Amino acid sequence: MNQNEKEEARRNYSANVARALAGEYPPSCNTGDTYHVTRGGTSSPKPAQRAKTIVDTISWSVYASVEEQVEAAKQLGIFVLGQFPPGCTWGDREDGTKGFASQRQLLSGSIVLGWLAYGAYHGRMWLYLTGAGLRLRRDYGLEDRDLLSISLLIGARLGRCDIALDIYSHAEFSVEKSLKAHVQGLYTLPKSPNAPWQSVMESDTNNEDFPKARTHYLGRPKSPKRLRVYDKGLQLLGRMTPEDLETYRDNGIISSADVPKDSRLEEWTRVELVSMHDKQRPLDNAMLLDPDSYFAGSYPQLQILLDGHEGKRPAYLPKEEECELARMIMAAKESYGGLLYFMRHHRHMNDKEIVKLIMGPKKAARLKVDKERPSGHE
Repeated sequence: MNQNEKEEARRNYSANVARALAGEYPPSCNTGDTYHVTRGGTSSPKPAQRAKTIVDTISWSVYASVEEQVEAAKQLGIFVLGQFPPGCTWGDREDGTKGFASQRQLLSGSIVLGWLAYGAYHGRMWLYLTGAGLRLRRDYGLEDRDLLSISLLIGARLGRCDIALDIYSHAEFSVEKSLKAHVQGLYTLPKSPNAPWQSVMESDTNNEDFPKARTHYLGRPKSPKRLRVYDKGLQLLGRMTPEDLETYRDNGIISSADVPKDSRLEEWTRVELVSMHDKQRPLDNAMLLDPDSYFAGSYPQLQILLDGHEGKRPAYLPKEEECELARMIMAAKESYGGLLYFMRHHRHMNDKEIVKLIMGPKKAARLKVDKERPSGHE
């Protein structure tokens, strides 16, 4: 990336952040955190005030016509790179998967921070940031809320947002307590007569006292909202090398400014809310500004974990009002693209004449365009 492209990315970044935050949204204290096992070093100091939850994974889909996607992906890549610390780069182009012709990895050395996939027939690019990428930003002093500038790009919408809460004492919460909460109806929503579907998975660990790490899943695999409660510390133990494990047995304390003193890795439980794009309940951009509220609003048990924090949920949109502008344009291209091309290039009609000839007297009754649910073209 040359100097002019870097300067342009910085200008775009600053302009979009200013647009998002200029008096329209409340201040956010979410700076995130990074947790690690002490290996003789010290942890970086963190701000005293912050949200209790963190954004752990996030993705967007961004509209661009099929003909423009290569150039649009290049510009989006430059824009995203401007929101990461110096030294991060985009890898070489690779063949894409799941309908995308191409993809590139966002890298910091050998660490994968995210992906950008493009070249799909449906006219949307896919941008995904990993937990490692979001942690790197926080360690560099960047806030999750600044990523709202991506959501404000024309045609962008949140595709996935994972919000996580870390707990370091089994006395406070654990997988076992989560299973009991399900029986007690603490995962049942007021308007739902049934508790969410659940399952439990187990994996081996390197710990003699805790031979199995468990994950409590709530919500079916294809549901737009799922919850995972799992033994994060025990899962880390299961991935340790014999050398790291030996060091850990001497000193397995989690070191962080926000973690209770002498917290052990074995008692680290993570509660992770996974929210996917749903046409009837599209994800709200404010999830980046106030993750605690959207975490607490998902289930009564999560509100309890946040000490009764007032919860929010993405707004429900009636099904009959759902019709994306991008899809309407795609349908118009297939049905009338040839006619418009003939009128423009063979009859030499100008745009005003074409519009006057074909525009009807009524608007599209099913079309709904608003700030909470960008259609991809407004």
